[in-house]
Amino acid sequence: MKAKITYRNFLLFFVFPISMVLGFTLNWDNTIVYLLPLILFILIGGIPHGAVDHKLAESINNKGSNKIDNFWSKYFAGIFMIAAFWIISDVGALILFIVCSALHFGQGHFHFSTIKKKLGGPLAFALELIWGLWLFSTLFVFNSGETQEVVNLILLSGIKMNIHAIFSFVLLISLVLLSALFIYFKAKELIDNKELGEQLVQMFVITCIFYATPLLASFCIYFVFWHSIQSFYMHLDIFEHNGAKINLKRYLAIGLPFSLLAIFFILMVSTSIEQDIIESNLGWFFMGISIISMPHMIITDEILKIDRVKSG
Repeated sequence: MKAKITYRNFLLFFVFPISMVLGFTLNWDNTIVYLLPLILFILIGGIPHGAVDHKLAESINNKGSNKIDNFWSKYFAGIFMIAAFWIISDVGALILFIVCSALHFGQGHFHFSTIKKKLGGPLAFALELIWGLWLFSTLFVFNSGETQEVVNLILLSGIKMNIHAIFSFVLLISLVLLSALFIYFKAKELIDNKELGEQLVQMFVITCIFYATPLLASFCIYFVFWHSIQSFYMHLDIFEHNGAKINLKRYLAIGLPFSLLAIFFILMVSTSIEQDIIESNLGWFFMGISIISMPHMIITDEILKIDRVKSG
């Protein structure tokens, strides 16, 4: 009998070994060689899964009494809110963005998990947030030098943050809390040995990739292959719950214009701007990413809460 090829097997036996080989064989010192292709890959992988928010809201609003009101007002209000926060307190905005991103990535990671289906609201929230904080603190600790450089560029106020010290502490606390949660879930029979083993293996694989590859490559690998692709299936699941006839082909077609725009933008930047100018403005790039990402994370949280009620 042939073994069933699952997406987790693809991550474990294809993405993982290739990432390790590239991590230990490529010369990552020449930043510009990999910088623009990785940014392009992040945009192409990330834009489609963020471009269907309005379609998800429409599908929810067309079925049932629980609705998402004033979608576009909330979306643009989120953009202006985080932009204003960056002006008022860049440190506060950075912390808020990391925490919201941690929760968002945790929500995507556990959406199809058997643990999530058995947990109540507070426990599910704690698991998703703590797992996301573990993810980001692992990424930042293993790439603390690069992260420190980016944060120094982002914090225009000149305030200094010791990235290695701060996120080493967050990593330690998140590991302790995750261990406590998994022990509790096991004691209450909320998680079986197979699911627990799969979660631990994924954490091990992610840790190895973050250790072997530099900051942007690490984030790119996780964001595209773990978060974005899994989000595709999560969104298709939500569409199905709400009776929307959107398949994977239609889903990708919705994001295609935005992906082509991203490709054009990156090609224009790479051919018209010198390397030192690009690298010196990376801080502005990450600030821009946070401004356009925050509304997506807020809306996704609301969509998931409503969908969880509808799907039982």
